[in-house]
Amino acid sequence: DFDVCGWMFLSQFVPALWTISLISVLYKIYRNKERTHVRDERERDAKKRRDAELRRICSERRTCILGQPYPLLDQSHLPRTSLHDTVTPPPSPFPIHSPALSSERRDATDKDEDEDDMLEPVHRVDNGRVRVGYYYYKKVITEEDEALLDAEEDDLTLSQGTFSMHSSFGIPTPPMGCEVGYYPEEDVPLAQGHTHTSLASTLFLPPPSPSVSFLNTHANIPSPLSSPAPPFPSSFPRADSAAHIRIPPISASSGGVTIPQAKHTGDVEDLLMSDDWSGRLQVLLQRQRMLSSNSPLKARVDVAQGFLSLHNDFVYAASLYGRIIISEAFLPDDKKTIRHSALGGMAGGHKYIVHNILFKFAVDVRGFYGSDYAAAVVGGHELKGLIAIMNTRVPDVCLPLMSLVDYRGFRLIAMSILPVSRNTIVYGSNDYGHTIHARHPPLVARMKEMAQKLNIQGHRCGRDGVWVWSPADLEGHVGRDGQMYLLDFSRMFPPETPDSSIKMGHLYRLLRPEFVKAFPVPLCPDAFTAFIRGHNQEDLNANVLKAHAHLTYNVIPAFCTHLEDVALAANAKGDLAALRVSGLLHQFGINVRYLGAIRSLVTLPDLKTLLFVEMCARVAKQQIRAKLRDKMRKVRVPMDAVYRRLIVSYLNLVLGVSEQGDEFWDSIMRGELLKKFKQAMTPEELQQDYGVLLLLNLFSSTHMDGRLLFFQRIQEMTEIRFSSRINAQFVANPNCWLQRGAYPLDISDLEDMDGLRVKHLPLRHMAHGYILKVHGEIMWGQDPVKARRFFEMALEKLFLGLESDPNNATALCHIGEVYFRLAEGDSSGLSAMRFTFSGRYVALAHEYLQRSIKASEGTDDQGLLRFAQFHERCGHDDMAEEYYLLCLELQPNNTEALQEYGNFLQTGRGEFEEAEKLFLRCSENNRIMDAAEEAQRLEDEHNNGMAPSPSGAPPSVPFAPQQHQQHEDLLAIGFKISTSTSSSSSSLSSVSSEHGDSPNPLGGSTNIPLPDRFVQRDRMSNEIEKFSLRKSVAERIPIKS
Repeated sequence: DFDVCGWMFLSQFVPALWTISLISVLYKIYRNKERTHVRDERERDAKKRRDAELRRICSERRTCILGQPYPLLDQSHLPRTSLHDTVTPPPSPFPIHSPALSSERRDATDKDEDEDDMLEPVHRVDNGRVRVGYYYYKKVITEEDEALLDAEEDDLTLSQGTFSMHSSFGIPTPPMGCEVGYYPEEDVPLAQGHTHTSLASTLFLPPPSPSVSFLNTHANIPSPLSSPAPPFPSSFPRADSAAHIRIPPISASSGGVTIPQAKHTGDVEDLLMSDDWSGRLQVLLQRQRMLSSNSPLKARVDVAQGFLSLHNDFVYAASLYGRIIISEAFLPDDKKTIRHSALGGMAGGHKYIVHNILFKFAVDVRGFYGSDYAAAVVGGHELKGLIAIMNTRVPDVCLPLMSLVDYRGFRLIAMSILPVSRNTIVYGSNDYGHTIHARHPPLVARMKEMAQKLNIQGHRCGRDGVWVWSPADLEGHVGRDGQMYLLDFSRMFPPETPDSSIKMGHLYRLLRPEFVKAFPVPLCPDAFTAFIRGHNQEDLNANVLKAHAHLTYNVIPAFCTHLEDVALAANAKGDLAALRVSGLLHQFGINVRYLGAIRSLVTLPDLKTLLFVEMCARVAKQQIRAKLRDKMRKVRVPMDAVYRRLIVSYLNLVLGVSEQGDEFWDSIMRGELLKKFKQAMTPEELQQDYGVLLLLNLFSSTHMDGRLLFFQRIQEMTEIRFSSRINAQFVANPNCWLQRGAYPLDISDLEDMDGLRVKHLPLRHMAHGYILKVHGEIMWGQDPVKARRFFEMALEKLFLGLESDPNNATALCHIGEVYFRLAEGDSSGLSAMRFTFSGRYVALAHEYLQRSIKASEGTDDQGLLRFAQFHERCGHDDMAEEYYLLCLELQPNNTEALQEYGNFLQTGRGEFEEAEKLFLRCSENNRIMDAAEEAQRLEDEHNNGMAPSPSGAPPSVPFAPQQHQQHEDLLAIGFKISTSTSSSSSSLSSVSSEHGDSPNPLGGSTNIPLPDRFVQRDRMSNEIEKFSLRKSVAERIPIKS
């Protein structure tokens, strides 16, 4: 009965329950839709408020940018009435964090500055005016002196916009109409009797003759608004004719600096074809410093061509004479073609001077380092330190050219001769630390600037506790020509934690510059040495210990994770065999000697095998070089056949299948691996019954041959080349070594055992890659196939430059630009097409452009501009505008950035009025630089004894604004020059075809016809009408942000 009543009850109420449930579900759906609608409305309102706030902030930043002064050259033409009222906006925070700006580093730097009592330049800013002081002790100046100085020097003020440092001597630039006085070294005021007022009265001299033009006499002074020019930036200054000015040295007997005058072009051209390597380098560096973001492309290519020619000549001479010196190293002196010179030095062997090049052997003659291998590593650190100092781009300091010549197992350091001697040293030590100098204030200031950029800690060293900003044995000289020179860079960076089992390991087992620069605390390069004994050595050593622990326990494990991701991606594409681990290691600041630790941390079997192949190839390279050195000491006379037999015999031993080969791998190779690479093998692999040779062939794919990769890496690292026939045979038949037997190679297979390998500065590859890139851009509109070939060659050269300098911002930017162009080609060359990250070239362009910005720490305006253009093409408008603003805040007078940002505001944002302001400033910049270039041309013609041409006005004639008002109004409305990537390349190629010239990227005179500013203005009349029509139509159409 209960069951019947229950079923009757349920049958009556179930329909009602279903109805209630359905109504409840429908009500919940309605409420969810209502809530979603309300949430969307709120998000839209919040987005509108954010966009409005962003527009307001961007407008304020644009106002600050447009309020910046125009280029410095213009101020010699326009009335100088209110330059003191220039407002400098506060620097904008950079979105990418830089380790160089960390709080710990700033605190350490402030602490160093408190302890530093060296002479420093003083630039006092008071009420928007910059006063130029002299080098003096900080504690000498009193309040009375400053008050008296304010009363007496009111006429000696200049604005922030016109302040800059002298491009050669590090002396503050004088006010208009004044020269700079210079104290000789023995007359530098050190006593308290010299007050600030007396120094100022001595410093400023009567104005020069009115006939001397400020534009000509100061043409070599860069604008203070210019960012440090990279070796080959993507844009450069117009006044390339001023590059012929040669800066004279400071006279120690006179009290002033001679105003540099323009020289004849022929003198410079003769110098650039001589073997005065140092003079050629300084001329090119001077031309490079004069380049800015507004320089014409021809000026940039000329500088790059000059660097390429210089390095090609130097490398050719170094390799030619280095081969002779090494071949005759053990001959008697009377039979040598090149005899050694009587030069001092504790380390190394004999030294030779040929054609203004100093050659010195990197060998351990006196047993100082413990092995020739350690001495060769020290030679490598010499080149590495020079590259790091060059990358700081600190002016006024001259550096030598350098190459490393590896031949027959020996290493020669080839360095250009400098005008210095033992008596010209003013900084550092040249007697092993017995006497340490720091008595030249300009050089001390430059070394401090370098140290801060490289994250090197200033410290006291020596018996007298002299404060230095570098290793104590780095030498600074004031040469016979008055210029400042640096030498001996082998210990520029601190060592790792010393290992008691390695003799003198603290002298050559150093940390890499990439890691030191990224570490949050400055590090002392003299750590664990006797130079700092008794001078806070515990704290200095502790910082280096912390850095080494951070590298071991944080950086290397993070790199292993990244390496596994890269290996998985490469394996998916079938490119695992082409993966070069050394380049990735250096990018993260990790030394190659940590390959064993990395192998112990990775988990992918194929990656473990690949790392083992790399370690074995490096050990084999050392063994080959050691055998060649021993054979040369025995044979003593130059010959070839004996070395060929030695090379083939060794490679048959390590590649062939024989009992002798297995015994060699299990005994000698195992020991060398464990000695060079700690944790190179796991405990299981260290068992005696486990064949070491088997570890070369543990790849999961049968198409990957470990012995073949080992053989190929040996050829790459030693420059020993076998015939293409034998290489093709090994590639076509992988893992067939058993059939090849104990002698897989024959002496006839060895094509070139010369083994000559030259390491040099990356400027050579960077210059070559830049010229090829420009050539490809010019050919892009005419012949895309040929242009792509030039782009591929440019990438090859730029990647070679990254091998020795993996974080070079300029090379990374050029690589990103090439990939940007190739991505454009994949998009059928349509400039309006949006990029997507699914494209291979787009992802690579983003990677390298972002790496360029991180490497430059936001100081390269051209890299910021390229990244802004990239984000604009990808549709990331907010990011694009942010980087446009960062670029213009860094360099407000970048004409290309003004044009591109104006185009972006006009087409992407619909802000026509703001775009017009940018176009107007761009037009004014062009007018100023054109007038400066014309004035410079007249000055050059006058100095060269030529009659001035009728075109242009003299630099002393100011421009009347009313004469250009109508023209500027038109420019303000219609100044829109298309500089997008595709349109610019087509215009370049069209002009190139009109002139009928083609550039020669490989040598000789480079004359690339390009549309300059005047050609662009001829096309402006057509753009004005189109722009006005588009504006009138667009104002009636609502534009969505």
